Amino acid sequence: DEMERYGGLPALPSGSGKTVSPEEREAFEEKMASIWKQRQEEIQNVQEEFMADMPKMLLQRIRYVKGYLENPREHRETLLQDRLAAKQEESSDNEDNAHVVSDIVEVLKDVEYHVTDVDHARDFHTLGGWPVLVSLLTDALHYPSTGLDDDINSSAATALLTDEDRGIVDEIQSAAAWAVGSAVKNHEEFHSWALEDLSQAFDPPAPKPVTAVSLLLANIEAYNTDDASSSLSTAAQSKRQKCLYAIASLVRANPAAAQQFLELNGPAILGTSLDRIMSANGDISPADAKFASKVLGLGEDLLGDVLINDNSNGGANTAGNKQLIESLT
Repeated sequence: DEMERYGGLPALPSGSGKTVSPEEREAFEEKMASIWKQRQEEIQNVQEEFMADMPKMLLQRIRYVKGYLENPREHRETLLQDRLAAKQEESSDNEDNAHVVSDIVEVLKDVEYHVTDVDHARDFHTLGGWPVLVSLLTDALHYPSTGLDDDINSSAATALLTDEDRGIVDEIQSAAAWAVGSAVKNHEEFHSWALEDLSQAFDPPAPKPVTAVSLLLANIEAYNTDDASSSLSTAAQSKRQKCLYAIASLVRANPAAAQQFLELNGPAILGTSLDRIMSANGDISPADAKFASKVLGLGEDLLGDVLINDNSNGGANTAGNKQLIESLT
């Protein structure tokens, strides 16, 4: 019993006609205050221990992702085998395994959960996790034998993936995009992360500057080609949605990132996505409808940011703001 650790509650007189004396009330209140103080000390100790271990845990997650990147195909094959075994044994909901972080997708979901905290996000970046996380958004790194060419999301890499493997890569990239968006969301301190050149995070280094914004846009643009299926898989739909979420987190209230978004033809890319959705002749899936609404919401927010920036800086970037307005309207 939990209360036994605190010596239990002091007994009070009970029954008809009995009242609590001042001495008994004082003793009861003193005991309750002692229990409360002991409990608060225990909670504080747990919190301090948790916070002290958090950088270590984040470093372990970063190392796991790096380990995946050393041999991504083997990791994915193991993941597929584990899922198949779990399905056959009908043990995927086993309570003993419910909190085990044992594969790349779960590791990234765990990272996303923790980087929603400002301090944890800062620690994650300081420990070198940002370039490792963002690099997962490139197809070429999931099939490294192809190397990197001018197209960071190499079609050669994608062509070598089976449909099943493609689904796993989409899951990984979806989780990575989710973590990227959650890490920077609504924190002005982290705005600069959007434009960090991550070209050196690749081996060999990418031939041109690479940022989180450019990789996220490339992933969405990949679904605008004629080769892309008109009916995206569930994993692909989730990835597209999470990439948009991450882009929105990076460019909202971030003029420098919004400018790069414009220079990379972000409005045109998202506009093409909307055109493809609207060309479905009324047969729009719930996933497409959700994506379209978020695109429109992002456009509205960016236009609002332009108005705020114009008022706050006296129109110092009038040309850039005008160009952004024209691209969004």
